[in-house]
Amino acid sequence: MVEMRIEIRGRKVQDVGYRALVTSRALRLNPKRFDIRNLEDNKGEGVEVLIGDNRAKAYRLYNDLMAGQKPKYAKVKSINRPMPHRGYIPTTDRFVATNFPVYVAEQIYKFVQEGKSLGATLKAVGKAMRALTIEVQGMGRGVEDIGKGVQELLKKVPSN
Repeated sequence: MVEMRIEIRGRKVQDVGYRALVTSRALRLNPKRFDIRNLEDNKGEGVEVLIGDNRAKAYRLYNDLMAGQKPKYAKVKSINRPMPHRGYIPTTDRFVATNFPVYVAEQIYKFVQEGKSLGATLKAVGKAMRALTIEVQGMGRGVEDIGKGVQELLKKVPSN
């Protein structure tokens, strides 16, 4: 197994849904290890993608990011080729289990900031969660439980 790092730079690659988009693409490859996070440094905005598996999966993800669509408001300047990474990369199961709740909270916050109603917010988050749950099926019981919990919550939301 090799551990690789892909860095994405641009004027607007944070707070535009870029991490969610990259995550969904990466999870389709079913890597053994995966992480993604915003870079906080003096070089400007960036996102760091860590993938641990065979070299081919890292390059498949890189090629997909180079050719693929970007979130509407993203302004990507560069996507570097995969480079060797030394350091901790969580297993993909652990990444999904710990990041699903954070993802839901971030999405709810963004929708509320945009002035959307609670019902509309939960429905939009539920739709995104169902899509992500489908992408990670079979990756662990924790993901399944979270997806079911969101679906149950959505049943209780009054329609607008």
